[in-house]
Amino acid sequence: MLPISNALVKIEPGGNSFVTGSDGAFEFSLLELGEYVLSVSCNGYKVQKYDIVINNESVSDYVIRLSKSNQGLTIDKELLDFGSNYSLTQLAFSFVNASYEDMDWTVVSDDSVRWLKKVATSDGRSSGVLDSFATEILIVEIDRAKLPIGENTAKVKVVSGCGTAEVVVSAVGVSREPEVWMDSYTFTGANSLQFSAQVISEGVPKYFERGFIYDTVSVNAGSAQNGVWVPLDYSDVADFSADIKGLNYDRQYFVKAYAKNSDGVFLSENELCFKTKELDTVCVEVLEPECIDFGQYYNLKCRGQAKGCDWSKCLEKGFLLSTEAIPTLNSYDNIIVSDDIPGDDDIFSAKTYIFVDGRDLDCTIRAYVKYHDYVSYSEPYIVHPNMNPPKLEMTSVEVVPYVSVLFYAKLTSRGIPACTDYGFVISETSPPTCSDIVISRYMYSTGLPVEFYGRAFLTDNTRYFVRPYAIQSGKAYYGNQMEFGTYYE
Repeated sequence: MLPISNALVKIEPGGNSFVTGSDGAFEFSLLELGEYVLSVSCNGYKVQKYDIVINNESVSDYVIRLSKSNQGLTIDKELLDFGSNYSLTQLAFSFVNASYEDMDWTVVSDDSVRWLKKVATSDGRSSGVLDSFATEILIVEIDRAKLPIGENTAKVKVVSGCGTAEVVVSAVGVSREPEVWMDSYTFTGANSLQFSAQVISEGVPKYFERGFIYDTVSVNAGSAQNGVWVPLDYSDVADFSADIKGLNYDRQYFVKAYAKNSDGVFLSENELCFKTKELDTVCVEVLEPECIDFGQYYNLKCRGQAKGCDWSKCLEKGFLLSTEAIPTLNSYDNIIVSDDIPGDDDIFSAKTYIFVDGRDLDCTIRAYVKYHDYVSYSEPYIVHPNMNPPKLEMTSVEVVPYVSVLFYAKLTSRGIPACTDYGFVISETSPPTCSDIVISRYMYSTGLPVEFYGRAFLTDNTRYFVRPYAIQSGKAYYGNQMEFGTYYE
């Protein structure tokens, strides 16, 4: 039997210890009479414990035999108790490679334990190689939202070539209300909004539904059943939102977020208040229609535009035709519904036909857009089945230095129906329109072609564009364009 050095010998009670030298000997002196426990440990050997008795004899001799052990893996804790403290979600334990060789290790846990979230080192490793006599720290993280109510335990093992160590993880699941917070609302229309909220805590048991509740009075637990509920399914993303449409115009509302679990419904602590906007009438306009002669009837393509219209709220759109009065949806006129899906230009169209029976009849067109609570109409637009646009020709420009500019043009056809006004339009950009500078005309001939001219006083040293215009049935038609400059030497 060979002596063992560096063995740690402890005696209890008293806590005295002794480290053996090369001869393996140890000694405790001045011990009181009585019973003691002697423990001996040494790297690479199994721990040995002995019950001894100190009696009246002056010296007691003991020979302790140690047997070698393959257990080079040791841990500092056998139990991690998380208790019921909801804020405590992480605890750690360490293990040591007590052998003379490097040690491969890996963490093994029960995947069926859903509340055991993660067991790894601080840098995320759950396996590795540990140097001889080195220490590794493992962090155990739990998800309290997944804890069943009551006492729960799970086992975590560190498995290595030098043995296996086991730690018991204990946690108490307690009922906890889910928490949500109402973040904001954003108007997407006069009576439509987007609500936004977030989940602060999923609760125990975990919520399975979340959403919003709104009403025209303040929302509380007692009156919530009278409000409008907007349910949303569970998601692991904390932020959530919902689009709300069709609210009453010019009305005050209150909104809260909520979460629902098997214990009940839980409203957000905060509440937001908002007021929908007043009803804005949509501006509808009839664009130039297309009229094609087919003998006994005319094929008419109506075109309209509703600028800024919220098409998601539009129930119907189209055109009204009448030969006698200004048509409405309440009158017995021809209603042509448009099936177009308007693009970014908000333009829609529809086709119909008009029987003329040899007569020249003017037709009134009105575009309309219908919502659930109102209809918006365009101004009447008069179209003639035999409509021909007026024709104009720009003939010349005469610049009189430091005095004025004279413009000359011809109206070669008044159109059908006849145009009601004509003149010149001028702009520094091309092409000029009736929204730019409009110059009245002076006629110096009667009958067709009508020759006319206009005069303007313009800014010096500037380039301009000019062309003649004529108004027919409320629409402007233009002739050719000329360019000139007020550059004087």
